[in-house]
Amino acid sequence: MESSPLLRESVHAATLQDVDLTRLVEWLRDRQTRQVGRYFEALVEFWLTEMRQVEMVERGLQVQEEKRTLGELDFVFRDAGGILTHWETAVKFYLHHEGNFIGPNAADTLDRKVTRLVGHQLPLGKKFLPEVRKSEGFVKGRLYYHPNDPTPKHLSEYVHPDHLRGTWILASELDWLDSQKHYHILEKPHWFTVPVVQTARRGCEVREYLAKHFVSSYQPIHLMDSKEEAIFVVSDKWPDQIYLNRK
Repeated sequence: MESSPLLRESVHAATLQDVDLTRLVEWLRDRQTRQVGRYFEALVEFWLTEMRQVEMVERGLQVQEEKRTLGELDFVFRDAGGILTHWETAVKFYLHHEGNFIGPNAADTLDRKVTRLVGHQLPLGKKFLPEVRKSEGFVKGRLYYHPNDPTPKHLSEYVHPDHLRGTWILASELDWLDSQKHYHILEKPHWFTVPVVQTARRGCEVREYLAKHFVSSYQPIHLMDSKEEAIFVVSDKWPDQIYLNRK
């Protein structure tokens, strides 16, 4: 919640105070999922309803027209001033490649996401709920840069300058991983940070694991080192080979 937004036009960082961890654990237990996006939505809903105590009017509202589903409104709520507000939430991870931001699943790109958010998702709120006075995006995530191009001269106009950063490498570049460091292999939905119960592996072990993994799989692997530096490792065929497993 407190991290910088991914997009310039996103609602900015939230402030967290007095988080009831017992209540949060109970909340998430009732909303278990492997999908990173759904997990993020559960966290946002907890923050809105349990901490900000907004009046939630709609959650995941299906919008239909002539028996055709046009989309879903993530959150519709009344803010502290009583203003009916529509939020579309997203958490995204994109790798900078030849001037573009492409997802670990190369079918997803930053340009496509922004186009859909601005041109389709946000307008739905005011169109189908005329009393909505604000439609906003709440977009978090991280952008990853290759070691050979860690600070591109030109960023997309959409990107917030203080966005979270990580590193990405190809499977053939595993030597970049420090054999003396320790790394966590992050499993969905825990791509934000390291679960407290997870034990890190030595860099040499992680290299060996990844080398075997990419012999038979295109599935990207998300790592985080002991300093919480995020790293994506992708197949040498990325972004030409689209990884289709969306679990």
